[in-house]
Amino acid sequence: MPEMTESLEERSKLQVSSSLFGLLGTLLGFIIPDLVRPKAGSADTSLWPLRLAMIGLGLVCGLLIWIATYKIKERPEFSQVDKPIPLKEALKATLTNKNFIVFDIANFMAVFMFSICMGAIFLRFRLCYPVEFLIPFGRAVYSAGG
Repeated sequence: MPEMTESLEERSKLQVSSSLFGLLGTLLGFIIPDLVRPKAGSADTSLWPLRLAMIGLGLVCGLLIWIATYKIKERPEFSQVDKPIPLKEALKATLTNKNFIVFDIANFMAVFMFSICMGAIFLRFRLCYPVEFLIPFGRAVYSAGG
């Protein structure tokens, strides 16, 4: 984030925004598949609604990323490069950089394990507690808190 701002206050705001959008993505990852999955006891076990939802979500997210690339700008001193490296040399430099490889593997495994754990928690909870149980429970928690 130093490429975008130097102020600690602005970095903190960006981190909060990043966390909130990450939470939104996690919630959508739970909600969308459950909305379009075949219901228990239903004769229709087609996965087309799920596939269409994922294609739509992919298109929307791709569009948002595309828009963000034109709206978010780096500070000029970080976006100006000396001389572009040819693709073959750039790939060689990237794949021989041990620090990058270690970081990339660690980052991939962290994201992978987080995804597996979140999916397992949702699946376990979904199998143990039917939706009919969750609705009154949610109402009780909400009314007790407010």
